[in-house]
Parts: sequence; C-alpha cells; structure tokens
Amino acid sequence: MFDKQTLWTECPCYYVMAYARSRRAWLAGPYPTAVAAAEVLPRVRRWAIRQSGDRNAASYRYEVMRHFNGDTHSILGILTP
Repeated sequence: MFDKQTLWTECPCYYVMAYARSRRAWLAGPYPTAVAAAEVLPRVRRWAIRQSGDRNAASYRYEVMRHFNGDTHSILGILTP
C-alpha cells in the first residue's frame, strides 16, 4: 500500500544538516531531491537559531547533504517550505 510513497527513501536522499567542526546534526529530511531540501533550509536555520535552545546555533554551518538512503531520522522530520 505504501510502496509508492516510501520507495524513494530506499535510494539516495537529501537532508538539511548543521555542522560544528567534526560534529553534525540531521535537522530535516529525508527529501527526494536536493531542491526540496534546499527549500526548507532557511526555515530550519531560523528554527535552530531562534527556537532550538542551542546558544551556539548561529555559529554552525547549515547545508543540504546527500545521504545514501532515507533511513536516518532527523530532528524535525520532513517539513514543507
């Protein structure tokens, strides 16, 4: 029943991630395309800086990254732009 909805998570997917030196956090995703992930990147960055409670969030690097599949659970899940 859900094959068509979840099939794309079995192939390369995209996440919005935060980086601080060698540490990383999976913030949003997975998304089927880099464009879909990039559309939510500004919203995710705002959340991280204003609402996450991490006082260092403004100094992190935020990027869309490709991952080999969509099995990794992100903090915010799949957001819409």
